[in-house]
Amino acid sequence: MEILSEDKLYAMGIKLILSRFMDESSQSVSALPVTIYITTGVSFINLNRWMMKHPPNNNSIFICNVKVQEYITRRYKGKVNHFIAENASVNDVEKGIKNVISQELRNKKDINANGPTQLTQKQQIITAMMLLGYDVDLIAIYCNSTVKTIYSHRRVIMKKTRMNNIQEFYFLMKGDLL
Repeated sequence: MEILSEDKLYAMGIKLILSRFMDESSQSVSALPVTIYITTGVSFINLNRWMMKHPPNNNSIFICNVKVQEYITRRYKGKVNHFIAENASVNDVEKGIKNVISQELRNKKDINANGPTQLTQKQQIITAMMLLGYDVDLIAIYCNSTVKTIYSHRRVIMKKTRMNNIQEFYFLMKGDLL
């Protein structure tokens, strides 16, 4: 967890909010890859320099005014999704930060957190049938389950094998990535 700000007073308030959240949460929040940018009253020239030094990622939270939000949204399309108004109440800031952190904690509880995980027997069967080229409907009939369940198994298999998207998964199934 990193707080980037030119406004020291605002940063101290955010640290206080985070310390309360860390006390409530049993998990380590400080190790999360979340960056909080506080850009209050920053000119666009300084903001541009500042952003070059500290480029945002998907886990960035911006506390800023509407003009800065529009600029960041245009410049970093799809990269920054979390904005909090600089004149928001303490409760709103706290809620916004907690939502992003809890979302990140849920994502961090990934099945793969401690290295590779063994596939269950049913997942191995589904993977083998996919390798043989069977479609989801036939796999569902063979496994005596619904198509929706097979899609869920596929999603879990993708997580366990650290596949980011379905195309990667199918390339692996075809043998193109091996």
